[in-house]
Amino acid sequence: MRVMSTADADTVYLDYASSTPVRDGVKKAMEPYWSDVFANPQSQHSSGKEARAAVTDARETIANMLSVQPSEIVFTSGATEANALAVQGYLKTLDENWRRLITTQTAHSSQRHADAGIKTQKELLVGKDEGRLVPDQVTSAVVSDNDLISIPYVNSEVLYLSVRPEDTGADMMTTNSHKLYGPKGVGLLWVRSGTPMTSLLPTKKDQVVGDYQTLRPGTLPVPLIVGFAKALELAQKNFQKRAKQVSAVRDFALTELQKTFPEIVINGSVEHRVANNINVSFPAVDHDYLATKLDKQGVIVSTASACQSGQSGSTTIKALPSRSNSALRISLGRDTNRAAIRRLVDTLENIQKTD
Repeated sequence: MRVMSTADADTVYLDYASSTPVRDGVKKAMEPYWSDVFANPQSQHSSGKEARAAVTDARETIANMLSVQPSEIVFTSGATEANALAVQGYLKTLDENWRRLITTQTAHSSQRHADAGIKTQKELLVGKDEGRLVPDQVTSAVVSDNDLISIPYVNSEVLYLSVRPEDTGADMMTTNSHKLYGPKGVGLLWVRSGTPMTSLLPTKKDQVVGDYQTLRPGTLPVPLIVGFAKALELAQKNFQKRAKQVSAVRDFALTELQKTFPEIVINGSVEHRVANNINVSFPAVDHDYLATKLDKQGVIVSTASACQSGQSGSTTIKALPSRSNSALRISLGRDTNRAAIRRLVDTLENIQKTD
């Protein structure tokens, strides 16, 4: 029996927007905390204090890189939980008649549906051409200072981004580890000091405005948090140079795809696009079938974000004006090269000729 791995030499993996492999430096940083420093970080004995110190160091490392206070960081199981905590944790501090959520049709499902189960007014904004929002759309939707605006900074379908809260003017921000070569199962919510929040789990306090980790009671996963901090640290190094390299490969891919398939539709803005993202539609083509055929020939892509697996088409693509209901999402990694793109294009061309 042979088990195929995405690390196989014959496999071209182009779904880095769904997940990334853990970097060697991250694995090394995590290693002591699986079996050696394994105590509960909430324990008061010396072993517990050692584990707690690792969490504290990781929190301070992340806070320094984001230019925020360590007490403003809440570690979660990932961005999906962080989004839910951000939206519900804030809205539940308000009287139900004042709860109002403004988000977009192209937002991640954990943002669009984060108000589930609580009485809330919600407005879904629709992007203009190419699905992009303009500032006036957001400001004109605001009714009161209590309104919560929850918008993705980057859409992973029509998506290396380095961003700090101070660059955005936001009061909360979420991210996760496994999209930047860190371990799965850990993410964070940053909350600006003074923002009223409430926990989604039973706690001693009804409302928190200070040490925000108390919003999420429970044992912290020390190895994952240490790995997350290391992954973020490594991601910051030579970021601009790496983004430029990945952008060059992305542009090569767009050129080759358009040259080989003149009928192809590029989803989203070509100009305002992050370094590693390509999203295309082929007219009158079943993209799930196409992705499956590519998979069988050793080329891994997706048709939507992993959270939409099992659904018909992509919610994001459906929300774009005059677009297909589905698409191929091709997302590049830090080591993706032109040879991988050439393999993708050649395989697509072969499928088109033989089907």
